[in-house]
Amino acid sequence: MTPNSQCRVVFDTNLVVSAGSKWLASDPPHPVSLPQRLLHWVARRHVGLYCREILEEYVELLLRRKSPPHRVSIFVAFITELFSQVDVTSANCHTPPNDPDDVVFVLCALDGNADLLVSDDGHLLGVAHAYHPRPEIVPSADAGVRLGV
Repeated sequence: MTPNSQCRVVFDTNLVVSAGSKWLASDPPHPVSLPQRLLHWVARRHVGLYCREILEEYVELLLRRKSPPHRVSIFVAFITELFSQVDVTSANCHTPPNDPDDVVFVLCALDGNADLLVSDDGHLLGVAHAYHPRPEIVPSADAGVRLGV
């Protein structure tokens, strides 16, 4: 995969929560941190993937972290308008992460034919070896290099 090729990418919640929603409140959005730049870059140059369960988790955690509801709405619009929704039909994966809440990210990546699953979560990174070459489960710093951010 080269920085110029289009990739299909799923983001774990830890990256989305790190990005927050404030950067999307400006017009145009002003991404500064690596998580913000990754989300913005994938939305513009690649194919971001999500499923209903993942979007619900993003919203729940952003609200729990005190993001204002109006900014969470802007974030939801950003995802639903610029990313592609995956209908997860698989019920399980061959090597599940230790945290059952993380399984949906692997299933979304598998059913969405993702190239990358971006996460800084040790539970997901711990099973990365089982999903090589696709989807590659990589930390955000590696994703930034691979995607040309």
